[in-house]
Amino acid sequence: IPATVSYNGVNYSVTSIGNDAFSGCSNLTDITIPNSVTIIGDYAFSGCKGLTSIIFPSNITRLGYFAFRGCSNIRVITSYIENPFTILVGYNGPFELDTVYGLRLYVPEASLNKYKNTEDWNMFPDIRVISNNNYVDTNSGVCYSFDDSDMTAYVTENQSREVAGEIEILSSITVDGKTYQ
Repeated sequence: IPATVSYNGVNYSVTSIGNDAFSGCSNLTDITIPNSVTIIGDYAFSGCKGLTSIIFPSNITRLGYFAFRGCSNIRVITSYIENPFTILVGYNGPFELDTVYGLRLYVPEASLNKYKNTEDWNMFPDIRVISNNNYVDTNSGVCYSFDDSDMTAYVTENQSREVAGEIEILSSITVDGKTYQ
């Protein structure tokens, strides 16, 4: 999702993702939301069954009702939200309870205890600190972070450059002699 869009020669900042904006886009696999976005609307990504990872910027202030309902294949959420707000998990919330139990949530180190103590975020069973161990694939521009505890890699926010066009997210990557999945 771009931070700005141009229409008739005028640049507009993308500040929200509207209700039902991507609902039912079953081929959507990964979402990186720009820092300009503060609100994700109701049902914004509901039914995106191909969705496996989401990156929330620090500026998010609202996750709409059922925003990710039916997104049963989400495995990783990276949240840069420093002060997590109460969300509803399950009925009316952005995430279904079954989805929450099956994923890993990465959060800023300074906010780890806030997530563990904030209503509904604390229902995520696997909350971990965002790694500072990042690697940018120079061919695609995709930024990976690594978790040495289980040798997994996850796509994270690339603050150094924009990524455009078609990209390939690798199924495994070897960095400094270590292979991550």
